[in-house]
Amino acid sequence: MYGGSYLSQGVRQRHFGYESDVAVLARRYVSDVLGLPDTPELALRWRMVGEITTPLLGFAMQQQAPGERARVLDETKRLITTYLFGEKAFGDARRATDRR
Repeated sequence: MYGGSYLSQGVRQRHFGYESDVAVLARRYVSDVLGLPDTPELALRWRMVGEITTPLLGFAMQQQAPGERARVLDETKRLITTYLFGEKAFGDARRATDRR
């Protein structure tokens, strides 16, 4: 599913793009839980993350060993979170999810 060339660009955008239900929920979570306003700069970063996420998830799914797949997914989370919100926010987000 991730990175598959068999999905059209339109399908990828509807299901995984910046305006998809998942993306909207993620932005709402960031606003409500982390208290970050949806500024134009942050909106651009969200769009850029939408472009890099599919290839990164595809790379993770290519890993045969579950441990290696988990490492790639963890690094992908760190990369995206740090890019969006900075290093401090990555720690804040990790603590928020650890409490659940």
